[in-house]
Amino acid sequence: MSTYSIDQFSKITGLNKILLRTWENRYGFIVPSRTETNLRLYDDNMIVKALNTKILIDNNFKISHIAKMTVNQIMSMVNALKNENVVNQHDLLITKTIESGLNFDKELFEETYENGIDKFGIVEFYEKVLIQALNKIGILWLTNYIAASQEHFIVELIKTKIAKQIEEQKTVTKSDTWVLFLPENEFHEIGLLVSHLILKLNGYNVIYLGANLPFSSVKHVVEKVDVDKLLFFAVSNPIISNIDYTIEYLKNLKPEAQRFLITSKNRTKGKELNKNANVIYDIQQFIKLIA
Repeated sequence: MSTYSIDQFSKITGLNKILLRTWENRYGFIVPSRTETNLRLYDDNMIVKALNTKILIDNNFKISHIAKMTVNQIMSMVNALKNENVVNQHDLLITKTIESGLNFDKELFEETYENGIDKFGIVEFYEKVLIQALNKIGILWLTNYIAASQEHFIVELIKTKIAKQIEEQKTVTKSDTWVLFLPENEFHEIGLLVSHLILKLNGYNVIYLGANLPFSSVKHVVEKVDVDKLLFFAVSNPIISNIDYTIEYLKNLKPEAQRFLITSKNRTKGKELNKNANVIYDIQQFIKLIA
């Protein structure tokens, strides 16, 4: 089971450190273990308990009451909120997504994913739930907050779900052909898959090349196919540091094709990006651009 410092625990749960210490000291609630140097260490079960507690507090439950409840009682209360007018439905789904990943609970993930898609649609669910959940547990940025097995479990489930939705979209009504890929040593594929789905939903033809693609493979496709637009993601630090080279390579490879880069504004802050590509920072910007 993974362990977390109070800083990590606070970032994942959204509960500030002063509040966590107060709960611990006043109510004996969510009491971490201690290292030999007296540093607090929290575990996966405490993450789930804290996230569910935050949902109850956001829905007007008092901590003095929650602190007397068992873990199962807390989870039952949260589950009972599902069909009611829950404050911040996104947070509820984020909590369930994280819980499913930490506990390797495929059934909970399936239920959460289907509920989210039905309620919000793929775009809002991706933007407001999946991305937030992945950020909270450090998956997108490859931190050490969770074990590699948990990371792979949740990422592969999400990828499988999105890929299935892509497969179900058969109709192509627009002539533009997009090539989607991640440069070599870039493996954060979920955003690329969502981009593929959005393009298919908008009637575009897509050639999907996937993650960790050498430039020679992009060149081979461009030589074989009449490509209108090239889209890639830059998420990890090595790829971000190499953005300008990638853009220039694509420009020289096929000057008439438009180039699109999706990246993080926070991670590229202060970096002057190559003007030979359309830079996109969020999913809504992408949707407006292709509509």
